Amino acid sequence: MKCIITKGNNKLGLIPNSSIIPIKDCVNCEWCKDYCYANKFIKRYPTVKRAWEYNSFIAHNELDTWVDNHYEYVSDNKPAYFRYFVGGDIISEDMFSSIIDIARSNNATTFLLFTKAFEYIAGLYRSIPENLNVKLSIFPGMSIPCIDLPIARTIFKGDAVPMDYDMCSGSCIDCKKCFNSNCNIAFKKH
Repeated sequence: MKCIITKGNNKLGLIPNSSIIPIKDCVNCEWCKDYCYANKFIKRYPTVKRAWEYNSFIAHNELDTWVDNHYEYVSDNKPAYFRYFVGGDIISEDMFSSIIDIARSNNATTFLLFTKAFEYIAGLYRSIPENLNVKLSIFPGMSIPCIDLPIARTIFKGDAVPMDYDMCSGSCIDCKKCFNSNCNIAFKKH
C-alpha cells in the first residue's frame, strides 16, 4: 500500500500535500462541519474522494505504512514545502509524533498543518521543530486552547480581522505566509 500524495492544487500551487477524509477523520469539527470546504471537494471530485479514502484507510489500519510513505516521499523528493491535511486532521498522538519525526529528519523541507485535534498535540507541541509549522484552526464560537501556537481563524463575511492576524490572500503560490511559524492567519470562509 502506498499513500496518495498530491503534487499540488489550484490554491497551493506545486506544494505536495496529503489528505484523509474531512469530517470523518476530524476531531472537534462540530463547529465547522457544515461549512467544510474539503468536504465539498470529495463531493465534487470522485478521484479526490477515492484518494483521501484510501489514505484514511492506511492511516487508520497501518499507521506505520502511512508514516513510512510520507517519510519516503519527502526524503526522496526533497520538496521545499509540504502540507498535511487539506482534508482531514491528525487522528492520534502517535500520528502527530511521527509527523514531528518526519520534519526533524527532513529539515530542508518546511511543513505546514492546520489542526483542531488539540488533544493529540497538547502533550507534544513543545517538541515541534522549527520547520514544522502547526496552526491551531479556530472557527467562530470555538474557545482557543491553552497551547502556545499560532492561530488560523475563519472569518465570516462582515466580521473584522483581528489586528494581530494576517489575511490569507487565497493563494499559497506567491504568499506562503502560513509557512511562517510566527504569524496568526485569518481565512475568509470559503
